[in-house]
This record gives sequence, structure tokens and C-alpha cells, in this order.
Amino acid sequence: MRVIANVGPSALADVQMPRPECETVLRSVCFGHLAFIRDGHADALPIRYAYVDGWVYFRADLNLRDIIARNPWLVLSVSEVQNGSRVVSIIARGGCYQTEATGTAAGDAAALRGIVELRDRATDGRERKPRVRRSSIVFRLHVDELRGVSAVVPCPARERP
Repeated sequence: MRVIANVGPSALADVQMPRPECETVLRSVCFGHLAFIRDGHADALPIRYAYVDGWVYFRADLNLRDIIARNPWLVLSVSEVQNGSRVVSIIARGGCYQTEATGTAAGDAAALRGIVELRDRATDGRERKPRVRRSSIVFRLHVDELRGVSAVVPCPARERP
């Protein structure tokens, strides 16, 4: 584990997380922000996702599909608040692809597992509504690069009575 200086006024240090710990957080959290370049500017969208076998699965509407078509290299940022002053932050970076027709039977099977996980996480045990035609399709982001830090970030607003 490598310790790095914390950004900001705190004298506390952040701790770099090994890949298996980063993957554990990606599997346990289902919400993050997808970052990309749009019209020459950095932008981000909140997304619900599922992490399965090195791939992040998420739905993309027509606007997001157009963005991905222009530049398929995306970043997913995920944060998990562990207590009042400790936060885990994960960054996953890689290429993004449609889940339809991956090119191999094994790829199609893996994509189907990711789609099912994404769908099943959405139900949260409640009865599902009847299927309707959707305007979004499922994409998958291959996690080529994964890094994370566990940071102490005391929030002064919470410390006041």
C-alpha cells in the first residue's frame, strides 16, 4: 500500500488501494459518474451500473450513444462513504462497447451475464413492471485501468453542533 499526500488542507494521508479492493467496491456500489469529452469539454453523467468480470455495464440513451460513438474512451468515478470522515474513491478507465454482437460466443455470454446483473439490481426485490420498448441500450466499459484511494476527508460542516 502506498501512502500519498491528501489534497487540501488536511495533514492526513490517502492510501492507494490494490486492484482487488477496488473491484470489491465496484461490485458493492451501483451508482457512479461516467466522464467523457463532449464538444471539447469534460462532462459527466450519473449512471447506475453493474460490475461483472472486469466490465462495467450501464444503459445509454441516444445522446450518450452519440457521445460514445465519437469517443469510446470513458472514465467511471465511484465513491463510497464509509463513515463520517472516510471515503473510498475509485476511478475505472477504458474502452466502451455495445453489448450486442460482441463477436464471439463467449463475449456474448459474458455480456448477457452483465445485462442480467444490471437488470436484476434494478428490481431490488420488488415486482418488475411489464417489459416495454426502451430507448436505451446496454453498453459495457472494459476496465483497462483501475485505481482507488481510501481518504480521510473530515467535513467541517458535520463537526458543528
